Amino acid sequence: MTASVNTFYDYIIVGGGVSGQCLAYFLAKELPTASLLLIDRDPDPDYNISFWADSEIPFQAFLSKQWTKIAVRYGADRRVCPLNNYRLQAFWRADFDTYLHKELTSLPNISFQEANVKALDEHGDTVDVQTSSGTYHGSWVFDSRLNIAALRQNDSNLMLMQGLAWEIQTNTPIFEPDTATLFDFLVETPEFDFVYVLPYSETYALVNCAFVTPYETNIDKATCEAVLRDYIADRLGIQHYTVEKACYGRIPLTSRPFPRHSTSRIMPIGVRGGMVKASTSYAFTRILNDSQSIARSLAATGSPYYRDQRAWYYRWSDKYTAKVFSRLPKLAQKLMFSMFHPETGDLSLRFLDERNSLRENQSLFQHIPRPVLTEFLLHLIFPSLP
Repeated sequence: MTASVNTFYDYIIVGGGVSGQCLAYFLAKELPTASLLLIDRDPDPDYNISFWADSEIPFQAFLSKQWTKIAVRYGADRRVCPLNNYRLQAFWRADFDTYLHKELTSLPNISFQEANVKALDEHGDTVDVQTSSGTYHGSWVFDSRLNIAALRQNDSNLMLMQGLAWEIQTNTPIFEPDTATLFDFLVETPEFDFVYVLPYSETYALVNCAFVTPYETNIDKATCEAVLRDYIADRLGIQHYTVEKACYGRIPLTSRPFPRHSTSRIMPIGVRGGMVKASTSYAFTRILNDSQSIARSLAATGSPYYRDQRAWYYRWSDKYTAKVFSRLPKLAQKLMFSMFHPETGDLSLRFLDERNSLRENQSLFQHIPRPVLTEFLLHLIFPSLP
């Protein structure tokens, strides 16, 4: 469906990626009579998205699988953490697009336009969206376009997560279908690098290598392929397998806070809105929560700006944690690994979700070796330490 001759909409979303489609879904749910235009240039490449959640998300239909146990590994030490409330989950972007496109195109108040956005101009209570197919006008505009140039200019510590995912089929049973490896840290590499393994069955799994580097560092696809081959052969002990699906991707990670009120009527969302947590790169549940909060705030107050409910210590530490990770990646690996124990699976994920109380965090941090925790806290509190 393309945009009609009408050029004025209550809400315009620039960018039809995960964040744009999620916001369109929740806006349609909360404000079913409002007019909405979704502008996107072209489809994004397919890639795998993994996340954890302790409640059912709205989009169960396209999920690949859910896991009730997570494993972490550092060198020869491996720990398995059963999950009581949380579930690790995953899906492919193409399945997400297919599902959401069907949902959204069935709604009469949503229009779509394939176009390049040239400029956003705010005039009082209206925003003009200039595109290659004409100019559209909206009361509110939500912008998910990623501006790498601006990120690099504003963040001298900009990091990049880059890597390759393979879905592999083996000849013999090798995987534990109910246990996903969340972090298998690559201790021999210089950065905060790891592999995660999502087993769909005893003979089929996704294996992904992720490299966290300064933005200027390029880890090419051939390097990733070599790492995966060695990991599958040496760590997993698999000699015979076929690669059924592959995707190579890159995600910028910044520790700088993102302004949500850059203008009165234009609100950044998704990566542009700071929804990628720099210390873990996980974003999907943050995007879901943000989209729901924006839609509910609009329905209740007429404004998309809502109060950040995170505790002050999360808002403060989030600014500096990623910097410690980038400066001291080996310390960060030890810290992250030490945080996971068989009895703390849910508590660790709640911490990464920034939902634990100070008392719960104190209980969690008791499992971290004192020298590791002390060194990390010193660098977190005093960023100028060598």
